[in-house]
Amino acid sequence: MKFIGNVTPSSLTPEQSALLNSGRALPLMEEFYTIQGEGHHSGKPAYFIRLGGCDVGCHWCDVKESWDVNAHPLTAADDIVAHTLQYPARAIVVTGGEPSAFQLDYLTHRMKENGVQTFIETSGAYTLTGDWDWVCLSPKKTSPPREENFLRADELKVIVYNKDDFRWAEENATKVGPDCLLFLQPEWSKSAEILPQIIDYVMQHPRWNVSLQIVSCYKNMHYTLRTITTMTRFFVFSFLIAFAFSCKAQPPAQYSSTNKKAVKAYKQAESYLAYYQFDLAIAELQKAKDADPNFIECYLLQADIHNAKQEWQKAVDEYKKAFALNPKFSYYSYLDCANAELKLGKYEDAKKDYEMFLSMKRSSTKPMDIEQAENGIKSCDFAIRAMANPVPFKPVNMGDMINSKECEYFPNITADESTFLFTRNEIVVDPKTGAKQRSQEDFYISYQQSDGTWSLAKALGPPINTPTNEGAPSLSADGRFLFFAACEGYDGYGAGRQGFGSCDIFFSKKVDGQWSRPANVGAPLNTASWETQPSFSSDGKTLYYVSNRKGGYGNGDIWMSELGPNNQWSTPVNLGAKINTPGNEEAVFIHPDNQTLYFASDGHIGMGGLDLYVCRRDSAGNWGEPQNLGYPINTSGNESGLIVNAGGQYAYYSSTREGGLGCDDMYMFELPKPIRPQGVSYMKGKVYNSKTKKPLGAEFELIDVSTGKTFISSKSDPVTGEFLLVLPINKNYALNVNSPGYCFFSETFFMKEATDPSKPFLMDVPLIPLELNAKVVLKNVFFETAKFDLRPESKAELGKLIAFMNNNPNIKIEISGHTDNVGDKKMNQTLSENRAKSVYNYLVANGIDASRLTYKGYGDTQPVVPNDTPENRQINRRTEFKIIGL
Repeated sequence: MKFIGNVTPSSLTPEQSALLNSGRALPLMEEFYTIQGEGHHSGKPAYFIRLGGCDVGCHWCDVKESWDVNAHPLTAADDIVAHTLQYPARAIVVTGGEPSAFQLDYLTHRMKENGVQTFIETSGAYTLTGDWDWVCLSPKKTSPPREENFLRADELKVIVYNKDDFRWAEENATKVGPDCLLFLQPEWSKSAEILPQIIDYVMQHPRWNVSLQIVSCYKNMHYTLRTITTMTRFFVFSFLIAFAFSCKAQPPAQYSSTNKKAVKAYKQAESYLAYYQFDLAIAELQKAKDADPNFIECYLLQADIHNAKQEWQKAVDEYKKAFALNPKFSYYSYLDCANAELKLGKYEDAKKDYEMFLSMKRSSTKPMDIEQAENGIKSCDFAIRAMANPVPFKPVNMGDMINSKECEYFPNITADESTFLFTRNEIVVDPKTGAKQRSQEDFYISYQQSDGTWSLAKALGPPINTPTNEGAPSLSADGRFLFFAACEGYDGYGAGRQGFGSCDIFFSKKVDGQWSRPANVGAPLNTASWETQPSFSSDGKTLYYVSNRKGGYGNGDIWMSELGPNNQWSTPVNLGAKINTPGNEEAVFIHPDNQTLYFASDGHIGMGGLDLYVCRRDSAGNWGEPQNLGYPINTSGNESGLIVNAGGQYAYYSSTREGGLGCDDMYMFELPKPIRPQGVSYMKGKVYNSKTKKPLGAEFELIDVSTGKTFISSKSDPVTGEFLLVLPINKNYALNVNSPGYCFFSETFFMKEATDPSKPFLMDVPLIPLELNAKVVLKNVFFETAKFDLRPESKAELGKLIAFMNNNPNIKIEISGHTDNVGDKKMNQTLSENRAKSVYNYLVANGIDASRLTYKGYGDTQPVVPNDTPENRQINRRTEFKIIGL
C-alpha cells in the first residue's frame, strides 16, 4: 500500500507499519453510534468511525483536528469490528479525514463476515480500496476525485460554499453513473446564507436533492455542543453555533429520569436542536425539569446550548446544577464547564474543573481533550499570576473624529503618524422602510492636523471601497501601498475582482493622491484556501498574513512571502511552531523596525480567549518565544488587532469598553517598555530635478553599511516626487537614490548612536541631470583617518557607482579627492590624490575600463563650505566624481 503525501504516520515501528499497510490497524480519530444525518441515508442508525489523516485541505473543514494522522493512535481493525457489533444496527460509516488514503480491504471483509453493511464518505482523491455497499462521493476542488471513483459512486454529495460550487456540482454530475443520486449540501458555517440558494437551485434543477446536516448523538442521553470558530466581522474570529457532537463508543444507557412527561419534553428539545431552534429547545428543557427536577441530562444539554450561544455564566450555572445531582454522571462536562469559566475569568474555579476532568479521564478520552485541559490549567496559573502583577495600561478613546456609533477596528498608521486608516462596519438600511439590509465594511481615513488632532474620518471611496466588504487593511509605512482582504461571495469578489477561492489578498498603489484599481497579489501567495489579515513590512518586500492553507499547525497560521526582483511573490513560508499553534493565530502586525511581531492567539498559554503577544527576531533571522502582553491589556475575553507606532511608544487597538461611542471604538495607550519594539525614525521629503525643480519618480535603497545588504527598497511618487523612508535605529545606513537620466544621490545616516527615534530627517533629494561637469559627492566612501585605504563599508556605494557606469556606457568620469584645511597642505594634496587613486583602482579592478576614468587630488583648494567648524570640515573631506565625457 502506498500512502498519500503528508498523511503517512511518522516514527512507526516495522510491526506497526506492517499492520497499517495490510489494513489490520488504522489511525482512529473517533468512533460512535449515532443516527446518520446527511444525504440519502439520513435518519438511519449506524456505527461511525472517523480516520485521522487528510491532505485534501478544504479551507472550511470543521474537523481540521483529523488532518494530522500522527495525532491519532493506530487501532486494530478487529477491535473496530468488535465495537460495531455491540450495537443493534448492522451498518458502519467510514469517514475522515480522507479514508481512501488507507487500505480498507481487511476492515470491510471482516465487517461483511459479521453481516455489517459498509458505507463510506470520501472525496475520491485516491484509489478506493474495500468492499462497499454504499459510496458517498463528496468531491473537493483542492484534490478532485480520481476518474475511476466516479463510477463507484452511489451518491454524489457536493458541499456548496459559494455560487461557483453549483458549476462544480454540475461538472461532477456528468461523470457519475446514471443511477447515482445527486445531493447539494450547504457548507456548515454558511448554511443560513447558502441554503436558500440551494433550495432555489434544486427547484429549477429537480434531479438534484437537498442534503441537510441533522445532528444527533447518543452518549448517556447527553449532547455535547461544540462551538466552532468562524467569522462574524470581516475576517475577525467570532463564534457561530454549530453542533459537532463528541461521542464515545459505549453501550446505550437509560435516561436518569423515568418521568414520561419529562422524557417527552427532553426529546422534543432534541428535535428543536436538530434545526438550531435554541430558545424552543430551552423552553422544552424547562418543562422537563419542572416535571422532574433531578433529570440530569436536561441541565447538561441546556448548559451546552448556553455555551454554544456564548452565554458563559448561564452555562456554568447549569453545569453546576448537574454536578450537584451526580458529580460522576458526565466527566466530559467538567471540561466544557472549565472552558466556560476560563472565558469568564473565573480562573480558580476553571482550574478545579480541569483537574476534575483529568482525574476522571478514561483510556478512551481523546488526547486532544487531555491536552486542552492541561493547557487550560497552565492558562489559569498564568492568568492568576498576571492579575497579581498588572502592567501599566490606560487606554484613551480616540474621539468622535475617528469613532462613531458604528464599529471601528483594524487600525493602521503611517510611520510619520500623519495618516490613520481603519475599518468601519456600517449598517445599510432601506431608505424607504428603514429596515436593516446588511452590514457594510469599508475603509475610513483620517489625517493629523497641525494642532495634533485628527480630522473627521471619511470613507476612502472607490476604487477601494465597494458595495461588497473590504477587510483587514495594511497600509504601508509610507502610506503609498494598501493591502487588504476580500472574500468570495455569491457574486464573486465584487467590483470586477478575481480570486482563487475563499478569501484572497489584494493590493492598491497610490499615485498623485489617487488609489489604483485593486489587483489580486496572485499565486503562490493566494490559494483556494483562506488568506487574510496582511501586514506589509517597512522593507518594501515582505508580506505577513494569516492563512489556513496546507502545511500549517492549526486553524489559522501566520505566513510570510517576499517580493522578488521580478515583482513575483515567493512561495510562502510558515513562521514556525514557536509562533503558530494548533489553535488560531490572527491579526499579525510587523512593526516598522522589521524585527518585532505582534499577533493574537488562542493557542498559546494566556488569559483564556484570544490574547495579544509580541515576538522578536534575532540577528540570524530566528523568531524568539512569544511574550504575552500581560494583564489588563489581555483579559479573559478576546483581544485582537493591535498595532504600534513607528517610535514604539504607543499602541492602537479596537475595544468594546464602557464609555465608548459605538460597538467597537479605536483606543490608544502608552505601551509598557518591556513590550515595546525598537523605535524607528524616518526620512521624508521629495525628489526633484536639481535644475528645473520638477518632481521626479526615483528608486531608493537603504543599505546596512556593516553588511552591504539592502535593508529597504522603496520608490518616490512618480508624479509628486514625495517619499517616506523608515530608518530603524542601532544601525548605520547608506542611502542611494537613482532615476534614469540622472546622476545618483547618496547620503549617510549614522543611526547606531541615535537615541530619540521621534526626530525625523526632513530633506528633499535633488537629482543632477546627466551632463558635462555634473558633480556628485560619494557620501558613503570611507577611509581610515589620515589614510587612503578604503574601508569595507565603502563597497556598497562603489557598487552603485559601478552599476551607474555600466548603465551609462558612454560616460567618462573623473574621481576627485578633497580634504579640509587642517594640517600640512602638501600632505593634504598627497592624501587627496591617493584617496582618488584608491577609488580609481577599485573601479578598474571591478571591470570598469580605465579609458573611462581619471583621478585627481585637489587637497583643500575646493571647499564647499567654510572650514570653520568640525561639521563643515567633515563636509569638505569628501570624494566626488565629475562627468567629463558623454
